Amino acid sequence: MESPRLAKAFDEGRGDSVGDELSRRVHAIHPDLAWETGPGLAGARHHLALSSEGDVTLRVLTERWLARAPAPDAAWEYYPARQPSGRDAKLNLALHDAPGIDIAYADARAALEVDEAREVVHVKLHHPALARLPEKSRSTAAFLMLDDALGEDGVERWVGHLDLSVEPLPAAQPVAALAEAVASLERHSTGERWVIIEARTESGRGTRSPGRSRPASSPPSTPSCTRRRRCPAAGIRRSFRGTSAGS
Repeated sequence: MESPRLAKAFDEGRGDSVGDELSRRVHAIHPDLAWETGPGLAGARHHLALSSEGDVTLRVLTERWLARAPAPDAAWEYYPARQPSGRDAKLNLALHDAPGIDIAYADARAALEVDEAREVVHVKLHHPALARLPEKSRSTAAFLMLDDALGEDGVERWVGHLDLSVEPLPAAQPVAALAEAVASLERHSTGERWVIIEARTESGRGTRSPGRSRPASSPPSTPSCTRRRRCPAAGIRRSFRGTSAGS
């Protein structure tokens, strides 16, 4: 797909007309990759980001794709992971498997627990729309909202446990507070996190000892099933009128 034709479609509000074609080209790289387009973040009119959906093996692949991508121009910027959109809460999200349900980012609320030992923030997230979403779509929506606040890499690095609540949370804050908590944690980060490792010897005897986890600047060593954001091979479009997701 020629980037000028792609840009023209989005300029004219016809992004849906090229979505399937863009999906086919992204899936030709790997069928489990997702993609996102949205307003440019560094001067271009639009940006295109690939997403590994939490799979660190595919995250390496998106970096290779970026290394071979065209240079940014007035129309397009390219990223190997979803990027944060900043503090603007005007965005809406609509998932392809939940038609008719608009998820306003501004309505999301989060209860945060900072774990300084592990240098992560545990998040409990509530949104009024969660109760109306199919259960399999709830984590999709939650991760997309967190991605919007921190960027995909930021979520992988700084978010520990993620729990969802269909009921309002006492003392919850706007999701923007998560970015503030992470910024504070990052300023005081040692780059090392300590955890308790529990194992058994060949004789079956249990042992526990402290162990050092990955540095702050490194990706996770293994993908977690909780990091599989949603059904793979989907694409979304960010805009101030709404965001749609489709496979």
